[in-house]
Amino acid sequence: MRIALNHTYLRIEGGVERYVYRLVQALIEKGFSVDFFGVRGKAPSHRNLRFINVPIVKGSEALKILSFALNSASLIKRGGPYNAIMGFGKTFYHTLYRDGSGLAEDYERFVEKRDPLKGAIIRWIERKRFRFPLLKRVVAVSNMVARRIKEKYGFEDITVLYSAVDSSDFDQVRREESKRFLREMGVEGKVILFAGNGFRRKGLEDLLRILPQLKFKKWCLLVLGKDKNIESFKLLSKRLGVGDRVFFLGFRKDRARFFKGADVFCLPTRFDPIANVVVESLYCGIFTMTTPMAGGSELIKNWLNGIVFRSTLELEKGLEFALSSERRGFLSLDLSWRSHLESLLTLLD
Repeated sequence: MRIALNHTYLRIEGGVERYVYRLVQALIEKGFSVDFFGVRGKAPSHRNLRFINVPIVKGSEALKILSFALNSASLIKRGGPYNAIMGFGKTFYHTLYRDGSGLAEDYERFVEKRDPLKGAIIRWIERKRFRFPLLKRVVAVSNMVARRIKEKYGFEDITVLYSAVDSSDFDQVRREESKRFLREMGVEGKVILFAGNGFRRKGLEDLLRILPQLKFKKWCLLVLGKDKNIESFKLLSKRLGVGDRVFFLGFRKDRARFFKGADVFCLPTRFDPIANVVVESLYCGIFTMTTPMAGGSELIKNWLNGIVFRSTLELEKGLEFALSSERRGFLSLDLSWRSHLESLLTLLD
């Protein structure tokens, strides 16, 4: 079975990228012949995998996005026929599309306005995608995403498949060992974990501003992820008087240690179609807090395995509760890669 996968990057860093990388590995291990159409890749070496480099126009980001969408479509059409063509991002030539980004207008409404040309191109690609004659099915990463696609485009053949958890990342790490590791780093008290790239969209500032108001005083905050303005967030934590208890750790390949060692996970995101870190947090048994704008919030049972908060006041009250209680997180669904792949393969037929 020949499958074409279409995404800009093949790499392990980033939520969507990690998913795509893991999917490529799973497909070639099952004997599928995979052609990956992208710009850059750290592809696993395998006889069943070909990486096809897609040329892009140098210059503005808008032109890079447009040229990638058009050139990848041309190369896929030329390289076919394929049993299935699966896309993941700002592309349109698919038989199956996994929507992990949500609608462009929602991103611009809840996060930030793009420059006019870039926004227009992304919206054009989106319209072309959901009206493309070859498109048979859409996989949405949450009910939130599925509902919005139906509302805007009337596309009905949508299956909701939450992101799979790569248990190999976490099952080898024990909570007791992680706690000891964090203590050796100088971490004391209850551990609040924040994880995500792009701190502004993920709501880190909201979380930092709540911390000085907490009545529960024995806590620390671990921040995993990258942001081009990270120094401004470090400065803010110092101005708020909590700089000595906020650890900015950047991207960590050993992130499982921090998930397993945390007591509370908090992501005050403004818009996240799924937020894989929310799913991973629940899997690791961390009491998980996020907003309704994270698709992963659909897996939270309020006050049992986490809290879905809608304001900074609810965030503060929720943190007080989470820090002073011993409640743990849990997943009520089987989100293993085995189960996810079984469901996905039925859609590739």
